[in-house]
Amino acid sequence: MVANAYVNQYGFSYTYTDSQGRYELTVQAAHNAGQLEYNLEAYTPGFEYNQVFALTTAVSGQIPTEVQQDLTLDTARVTLSIRGVVRDGNGSPVIGATVNFEYASATIVGNASVLTDADGRYELRLEAYENVQVFWGVRASFDDLSSASQYGSLVLGTVPPHEYTQDLVIQP
Repeated sequence: MVANAYVNQYGFSYTYTDSQGRYELTVQAAHNAGQLEYNLEAYTPGFEYNQVFALTTAVSGQIPTEVQQDLTLDTARVTLSIRGVVRDGNGSPVIGATVNFEYASATIVGNASVLTDADGRYELRLEAYENVQVFWGVRASFDDLSSASQYGSLVLGTVPPHEYTQDLVIQP
């Protein structure tokens, strides 16, 4: 049971769960071949991300006016660490470069940024859901140096200790 979770149907209605994790929400649903179809979004307190649920309820005969739909919110989190060194074309560390990390999965989207230290090193630490495939991109830029980018995909929670290294080289 998650108390005070935000439950929303995009642009139509929203509510918060009570102390027992219960909610009541009026939704707009499409009736399609004996199915009611609708999407709900839930935000868990203390989490940075929303979770999206595509829901279908089978109906026959008269369309019901009330449907009970339980949502299971994923609360298993891991701390993801992305770190590396930003260097210029000569191999020297770049001090004060901005490193941006952008990530997305089916249910989360986010970004974070940090500046490199005196050795050109950076580290981004993020709380993320476990066992979620994330598509990510990391980009570094500094003054008149062009940006460097790397992209990839990873499944969080499958390779402890959830630390990844990505060095970047930026050119003038």
